[in-house]
Amino acid sequence: MRLTGRFHATDAHVCLAAAFLVVLGGGVSARADEPLVGGKAWESASSFVKASPEAIIDAVVVRVKAEAAKGQVPVVVFDLDSTLFDNGPRQERIAREFARDMAKDQRFAVEAKKLATFKSANTSFSMRDMLASCGIDVTSPNGGAFLEAYVPYWKERFFTGAYAESDKAYANAAATVQRVLHATDALPAAQQVRVVYLTGRHQEMEAGTKAAMVRDGIATGDRTTLILKQAFAERDEDFKRRAALTIRAMGHVVSTFDNEPANVAVFVSEFPDAVNVWVRTIDSGRAAHPVKGVYTIGDGVNDRAGWPSAHRG
Repeated sequence: MRLTGRFHATDAHVCLAAAFLVVLGGGVSARADEPLVGGKAWESASSFVKASPEAIIDAVVVRVKAEAAKGQVPVVVFDLDSTLFDNGPRQERIAREFARDMAKDQRFAVEAKKLATFKSANTSFSMRDMLASCGIDVTSPNGGAFLEAYVPYWKERFFTGAYAESDKAYANAAATVQRVLHATDALPAAQQVRVVYLTGRHQEMEAGTKAAMVRDGIATGDRTTLILKQAFAERDEDFKRRAALTIRAMGHVVSTFDNEPANVAVFVSEFPDAVNVWVRTIDSGRAAHPVKGVYTIGDGVNDRAGWPSAHRG
C-alpha cells in the first residue's frame, strides 16, 4: 500500500506520538560541561527517552508533516554504516578472502582455517575481538603475526566501494526511510521532506554505496542527498559538524539517526530541537560528550538495528 501525506487525526498511535514530542520539548542537549567519555561510560553518563521504535518513527512522521504544513522544508538525516546498513557481510567477505589467500602459507594454515569460519554477526570495531570470535589467539606469537598481516589486507578492501556493495540493509530500514520520504507526498513539492544520508564514507566509495542502496530499496533520487567525506582521514564527527551547515540550508532538521555516540553528540549540539536517535548496534567507543533527551532504537548487537516492522499512516 502506498503511503500518502494525509494525517489521520483518529489514529491513536500518531496522536500519542505527537504528545510524546511535546513532552520532549527543549530537553535535548549535549552536556559539554562534562568530560568526554567513551564506551559504556558514555551511555551511563547520558540520559535517554524511553519509547518503542514504533512510537519514535510515528513521532518523526508527525514532526515531518507538522513542519511541512507550516511551510517549512523538513529534513531527516540518516547515517549509513551500522545505522541503515549492516557491514558485517563486508567483514565476512574480506575474512573469507584472506583465509583463502593464506591457506597455502604453512605458517598460518591453522589461523586461516579458523578465519574462514568468521560470521558477520560477530562484527565489531575490534579486529582482535573479531579474530578471537573464530578461535584465533592473537596474544600468541603466531596469532599476533596473523593479525599483523591481516590488518593492511583488510584496510585496502574495507574502505572501497567494491566491498561496501556487500553490505546489507537492516530489516525494515528501507521501509522506514520510504515512510519518512512519502509522508509529505500530498503537499506541494516545495514543502516536501528531504532525506539526507550523511556518512563517514569517503567519495571513492560512492558507486558501491549507491549500488547497495538501490539493490536494498534505500530511497535514492529526488528529495534525497548523499553526503560523503572528501578526505578519508577526517574524523567523522568533525566532518558531520561541518556538514551541518550545508544540511541546515536545505530546510529544518526534524530528526537524525546515527550509531556513533560522538556523532549523536554533534547532532544534539547542532540540531537541539530535532528528534535525535541513537541507533544502538555497534560503535567505535570513541569519547564523546554525554547527551540527554535522546531516543534509542536497537539492543546493542551488530546485525539488528531495531527498525520497526509496523508502518502506520
